[in-house]
Amino acid sequence: MTIRWRIDTSIGQRTAGAFAVAGLAGAAALHGVWASGSPWPAASWDELADTVVGQRPFPGRGPTWTVVALLATATLTTSVRSGLVPFPRGQEMVLVRVGSKAVAATLLARGAVGALASAFNVGGSTPVFRRWNLAVYSPLCLALGAAVAIASRPRSAST
Repeated sequence: MTIRWRIDTSIGQRTAGAFAVAGLAGAAALHGVWASGSPWPAASWDELADTVVGQRPFPGRGPTWTVVALLATATLTTSVRSGLVPFPRGQEMVLVRVGSKAVAATLLARGAVGALASAFNVGGSTPVFRRWNLAVYSPLCLALGAAVAIASRPRSAST
């Protein structure tokens, strides 16, 4: 007698998608706090710039709102592609498939290039940024990028 285990890959994709969506939505919310005029959790804009940008000054509200919009779009795209949000299957799915691949590639590239730049001190960023980038930002981008890539794998010929 042979026992065969059927692995439901959609569960793994939804789990990866949920992780990615939570991380992307959290990043969007944090950038929204900054775009709204608060340097939280830093005590000042200069401290925030040193820690999360690597140079001063901190970007203005316009560019920060742009990052919020991009992160929100990435969150929605990942939600749809991973099956967390119902969405009609049709021509629109081409945009979702391409978008999710772009999100994964962008996050993976940011994680890898950011880690290398900080490790070799390329670009002249602040020491506090390099420390945080190596310990948190780049690994988080790599993890989120991998999660989006897993969540975005095709589930069937119709997706």
